[in-house]
Amino acid sequence: MNGTDENKIDEKTQAVIDEASLIAQRILWEIESHVKALEHEIYYLGEAFNTILDRTKELDDKIAELASIINTQKRDNATQILDLLKQETQTTIDQLKGVFTTTNPNDLPTIKDNLSVLLGNKEYIVAQIQGLKEIKVNTTDQEKHLEVLERGINQFTKAMEANAILRITDLIHNQIQIIQEQTDDSRDTTDPNDINVLRENIMVLEENIFSIRDEIAMVYKTGLTSRALEEHYETLEITLEQFKRTVDEVEARICFGEFKT
Repeated sequence: MNGTDENKIDEKTQAVIDEASLIAQRILWEIESHVKALEHEIYYLGEAFNTILDRTKELDDKIAELASIINTQKRDNATQILDLLKQETQTTIDQLKGVFTTTNPNDLPTIKDNLSVLLGNKEYIVAQIQGLKEIKVNTTDQEKHLEVLERGINQFTKAMEANAILRITDLIHNQIQIIQEQTDDSRDTTDPNDINVLRENIMVLEENIFSIRDEIAMVYKTGLTSRALEEHYETLEITLEQFKRTVDEVEARICFGEFKT
């Protein structure tokens, strides 16, 4: 091989070396470009992460604030229920005195309405206490006061039964209602066999009225008197007399109809 061939080989080698060097340089440029892009991405990722941390802290603060509000509401609700229980218990005690001492039968509707309101309020309180339990509020004090209220309401009911005038008034009202219902039903009867049933009903009602009269007499022996109770009893007697006349009219109508045919 001569010198000219050696020079040619060196030129080719140099060309390859130069081309390889250029490729390597381009690779370095691309690597540098990607590194710079990655550095930018890492920077922005860090900024985004810091922003997320800040937002997370804000969220934690809001959650803590909400928990504080909820806990305050729980305490307020528990306090309100306790105050309502104390108020209803005092109301029951105050009204209980009147139930024991009244001698006016006209007080009975009001007393019954008061009892109905107390029972309704008690059911509301029971539901509220259950709601407090469901959100993990200690209801020991509320339940103790609820027991007191329930005992008071039971005494209220027993007082109504123990008050002879109120009890007799209630009996009279019930009898009047029964007689009025039977009077209305009898007007539509067309069956002759119903007459005997109606007469038997009258006999039962008369016995009930005599029994009520005896109870009134026993109350009067204790020294109590009540003109209003007498008026209620007179209304009962009048209502029964109206029922008797209605039965007589129905019987006459049915018999007249049978005679005519």
